[in-house]
Amino acid sequence: MLPSLLELHLADTELQTIPLFLPHFLNFTSLSVLDLSGIFFGSQAPQWLFNISTVVELTLKSCFSGGPFSSIIGCNLRHLDLPLNNFNGEISELLVGSFSRCRTSSLEELFLWGNQFSGQLPNSWGHLNNSLRTLDLSSNSISGPLPTSIGELSKIEKLDLTFNKMNGSIPKSLGRLTELKELRLGSNDWEGVLSQDHFQGLSKLKFLSMSSLNRNFVLNLSPNWVPPFSLKAINIYDFKLGPKFPKWLQTQTQLDTIKFTNASISEAIPSWLWKMSTRIRKLQLSYNQIGGILPSSLLFPNGAEIDLSFNSLEGPLPLWHNVTNLFLANNSFSGTIPKNIGQVMSKLQYLDLSGNKLNGSIPSSLGKINRLYYLFLSKNRLSEKVHDQWMGEMIEAIDLSENNLSGNFPASMCSLPHLVQLKLSNNGFFGKLPFMIKNCQKLTFLDLGENKFSGTVSKLIGENLLSLQVLRMRANKFNGNITEKLCRLRELHVLDLAQNNLSGPIPACLSNLNGMKSRYHSENDDFHMELVQKGRELEYDQNMIPLINYLDLSSNNLNGDISEEITNLSCLITLNVSNNHLTGKIPHKIGDMQYLETLDLSSNHFYGQIPLGMSSLTFLNHLNLSYNNLSGPIPSGNQFSTFDESIYEGNPGLCGSPLLTKCNAATDEEDGDHRGHNGNDKEDKHEKLGLFVSISLGFIIGFWGVCCSLVIKKTWRDKYFEFLKNVRDWIIMLVQVNVNRVQRIIARH
Repeated sequence: MLPSLLELHLADTELQTIPLFLPHFLNFTSLSVLDLSGIFFGSQAPQWLFNISTVVELTLKSCFSGGPFSSIIGCNLRHLDLPLNNFNGEISELLVGSFSRCRTSSLEELFLWGNQFSGQLPNSWGHLNNSLRTLDLSSNSISGPLPTSIGELSKIEKLDLTFNKMNGSIPKSLGRLTELKELRLGSNDWEGVLSQDHFQGLSKLKFLSMSSLNRNFVLNLSPNWVPPFSLKAINIYDFKLGPKFPKWLQTQTQLDTIKFTNASISEAIPSWLWKMSTRIRKLQLSYNQIGGILPSSLLFPNGAEIDLSFNSLEGPLPLWHNVTNLFLANNSFSGTIPKNIGQVMSKLQYLDLSGNKLNGSIPSSLGKINRLYYLFLSKNRLSEKVHDQWMGEMIEAIDLSENNLSGNFPASMCSLPHLVQLKLSNNGFFGKLPFMIKNCQKLTFLDLGENKFSGTVSKLIGENLLSLQVLRMRANKFNGNITEKLCRLRELHVLDLAQNNLSGPIPACLSNLNGMKSRYHSENDDFHMELVQKGRELEYDQNMIPLINYLDLSSNNLNGDISEEITNLSCLITLNVSNNHLTGKIPHKIGDMQYLETLDLSSNHFYGQIPLGMSSLTFLNHLNLSYNNLSGPIPSGNQFSTFDESIYEGNPGLCGSPLLTKCNAATDEEDGDHRGHNGNDKEDKHEKLGLFVSISLGFIIGFWGVCCSLVIKKTWRDKYFEFLKNVRDWIIMLVQVNVNRVQRIIARH
């Protein structure tokens, strides 16, 4: 069957597996291209995959669970693609050993990226010398130097060794790769000097990428050097390129991408580089010390992306035509944002001006850019009321935090159909949240902290913003009870209502926040937020937010106890209810919250013992139980052996290490509930009242139940008194018999 089949593509289908042995009725005598990507084989590859002699192109992406690659590769293969399979073992065994039975090799393209191959590259490439055109070994664990034998790959056009553990110097034999068009050597640990001799034969090179974690790896080129190549793109990062821009860059007339990131450049951007702007589509010079003032107006090609963030640039903001992505964050730009920025830069999709010294108001034209997706203006000196003319149909994220903005919540922001992230924290916004907030139904991230918002925590949030993952409203003037409507936010991972004027009990239904029962995976790739963790405010960026499940209700006027159900939030990392008026006992099952790292119950009225189960919280590294009415012994072992006495201060009934007060047997047995706490006295009174009631009921049922029945029923009464008479006669007879027996015994003696 299938003798005429030339190509078989089963990638990303619902096919679960492929048999280890090929059925006899299948005949692939003409098959030349086979793609089984995404079909899981486990750790063993069916050998028939590599034995089909006619196959010249084989793709097996994400098919295996790891282990060594032990298959013998067919001698006729020209294209072999094995990425993301977690293969391990010596890379030299695969590159040389797998072709040992072949007299010659036809392999032209080999993709092994995203595995776990280790060891060093071979000193001899065997049959691959004269055939290999593409070699992609990126994202493995290959170590050692780049061997001199690399110069033997005479036909190699693409070489990618990024994200490995290679070290040592780069041999000059690299310059013998005369067919090389793309060279990627970044994210290794190279050292030594890279000179123009390394590039002397690379006349066809179009793409160059390099970096080193070792700052001793330097580029040493003659000031007047003219490269033999004409690059289209250059990417040099984490590399000591500066302090000046390389002059040889002026000779690259086809260059449209320049990326010098963290390259130790400190001079101002030279005029000759700006003259290249009409062909530069990507200019990335972030994380340097570049100073100076930018040209006010430049013409870039359509769709240009400019990243000059994290430098020392100053002066007014430029207005550059045709730019879609503009990153100028963390510089020293000053003055106002030009009012016509929305008209001049109407193609903007991504604008980040955060971390500068900009002042004045936010131009309304920014809210009218049709294709704008992200707008970040945080950490500036912007002031005045925020306009309420937000009409961008594509905008997904707005960050105006840490400015001096004022006025009411800009209600028209909730008319933006795709808005998922909104951050207005650390400003001077005031007033109640508008009714229009119910329209922000796609929000996953809402941060209104550190403002002057007032009124109750709107029920509309819990009723309509059901996709929220982060809700931060700390340090405002919200009052009233915590609405139970918030319990409907099943996706919530961060709830921060601290430092308000909230009152009433903590809703027991917060245990329904299913998001806090699983680890948080954030899709807010470009956002950060500030959370009080471990007693201090920490800033979490997009890489750290996924580690957080956070509940902070501290510094309010909450009362009542903490429901035992709160312990159902099994993946909670931080629980802070300090500085309230809470009472009752610490939830007995709090030890079930195994992921807790921060627990702050200080400055409340909790009483009773510290639950022994808390000693099982092995991740707990910040605990504060001070200023309550806790008593009894302090648990020992695990994390409790690392805490100092300050976290127990203001609890005179506690004893045991690290306190000087020792526990005795009586202290260990008593519950401590009677130690000066009104709630304990009430509990004792309730127990005594219950005892008296039970005794009274027993007396009424036992005594009066019998007597009343005898009074009412005559036949029962007669039988009862007849029974008593018989009992009396039996007792008298028994006494008389025993008296007579005693008298006879005495008479004998």
